[in-house]
Amino acid sequence: MHYTIIPLIRKHITGEITGEERETLARWIDEHHDNKAFFDRVTSGNGITERERFFRQTDKQRRLREFDRLIGYRKRRALAAARYYAAAAIVVIALLVWQAWPVPREIPAGEHAAIKPGSTRATLTVSDGTVFSLQSGGSQPIDAEGIARVDSTRAGIVYADRPDKSVRQRRDILRTSRGGEYRVYLPDGSMVYLNADTRLEYPVPFDADKREVQLSGEAYFEIAKERERPFHVIVDGIRVQVHGTTFAMSTREKDGIQTVLIEGSIGIQSATTGKEIMMSPGQLALFSREGELLALKHVNVYPYIAWKDGKFIFEEEELEHIMQTLSLWYDVEIAYLDDTIRRHPFTGHLRRYDDIYTILNAIAQIIDVDFEVNGRVITVKDTR
Repeated sequence: MHYTIIPLIRKHITGEITGEERETLARWIDEHHDNKAFFDRVTSGNGITERERFFRQTDKQRRLREFDRLIGYRKRRALAAARYYAAAAIVVIALLVWQAWPVPREIPAGEHAAIKPGSTRATLTVSDGTVFSLQSGGSQPIDAEGIARVDSTRAGIVYADRPDKSVRQRRDILRTSRGGEYRVYLPDGSMVYLNADTRLEYPVPFDADKREVQLSGEAYFEIAKERERPFHVIVDGIRVQVHGTTFAMSTREKDGIQTVLIEGSIGIQSATTGKEIMMSPGQLALFSREGELLALKHVNVYPYIAWKDGKFIFEEEELEHIMQTLSLWYDVEIAYLDDTIRRHPFTGHLRRYDDIYTILNAIAQIIDVDFEVNGRVITVKDTR
């Protein structure tokens, strides 16, 4: 679906569409049955939840205001109420059904072909300093002892469950660069999925009485349960004790270290106070880098781990945080002409492996910004 159509549908909803624009919209609807189905869904309410259908039967301005509250999208500046809420609703609905319609680029093909989404790649450094370059595809042993191998069927590096006890313990370091991601299956069967620009250090094999890894960056963990041998993640001023569970951690938050628990239980211990904070599934904990608890709250956990499923899910995220995410994944630099736009909020569900222009176009349709791309630098401009 071409993005010039969304403003026309928006004008159709608010009654501002001109005769020429109506003809353009009608031609687009007639081009393909998918287009008509999309238009009917958005304008008639088909496919929207029962809760949102209810608001379609009430006063227009009130229902759009309530729908806006439900989807969590707010504009920074005030507009005429009915027009704004209709526009907000139509565009966010379009984003929610994004994956059903292909979106072509809006710039000439090949103009900035160097900007590609990230891919499966990493480096593995072993104790003697040897560095292995890891890519997707193929299966191969990493070391002479047969402890580690690249496994294409699991899209990552796999360590032997029970290596020969005569093998001397070593420390491996797995790194993803900007624009990289990689999985590692540790000797105990635990899986760690590294996002872009992340470093994970761990012993091979683990000690007999404990399992410890060190993290910098962002990763998703699925930890094998072993009652006699606890699993710890060490990050700056905190130590996370894992009791066989699924969680995600990020050291990139400007306020500190963020942990989101999906299932199971974990305890986070401050290196300075020694106090342990227990987390329950569905909670987010934010610690300072010195180990001070800053926040512990219940959240919708999926937006924090959607990246592992090939999605970007932003819910009232500030533009600066979104652009930082894109910067790491597409390996680009971000510049702002006006610092005030860094705090613009955006809500949308997008595909992580899309062309970057598809992502930028989607954002520009929602908030008052424009993007200029020069080489690998994206400049963000305020259009108000």
